[in-house]
Amino acid sequence: MEFEKILSRLESSTLSDEDEVDVFIDEISSLLEDFELDKEQKEKLINRILRFIERQENEEFISWSLIHFIEWLDEENTTTYNNQVLESLERKPTSLTLILLNRIINAETANLIKKDRLVEELKRVTKNPGATNFVQQEALDFYERQLKNL
Repeated sequence: MEFEKILSRLESSTLSDEDEVDVFIDEISSLLEDFELDKEQKEKLINRILRFIERQENEEFISWSLIHFIEWLDEENTTTYNNQVLESLERKPTSLTLILLNRIINAETANLIKKDRLVEELKRVTKNPGATNFVQQEALDFYERQLKNL
C-alpha cells in the first residue's frame, strides 16, 4: 500500500471503539514495516493521528496502541512531535493528548526549564474554552501531579 493511501485511511477513519482502533493501528503499523519513513512522512503521520484523536467524540477515548505507535514515530526525537501535540491541545484538547503531553513531560529529564514550560501547558488546558469540563479536570490533575515532581 502506498504511503498516501495510509494517510488517507487515517484521515477518513471514523472508528471510535478503542478495540477497533487498536486493530486499525496494528494494521497501519504492519503496512508501514515496508517503508523507510523520512522525517516529513513521520510528521505527516503524527499530524493525521492527532487529527484523528481530535475527531473522537468520546472525551475519555484512550488507545494504548495508538499512543505507542505515535511515540514510535518519534523514538529518535527527530520530528516536531512535541510541538504537534501542543498544537493539538490548543485546537481540541482530549484525554489522549493530555496523556501524550504528560508522557513527554515525564521523559524530559535533561532540561528543567523546558520541562517547566511543558507543565505550564497542562495549566493552559485547564482554561482552554475548547476543552470539556472532564478534560479540564484531567489537565488539572496532571498539572498538580507534575508540580509535585518538579
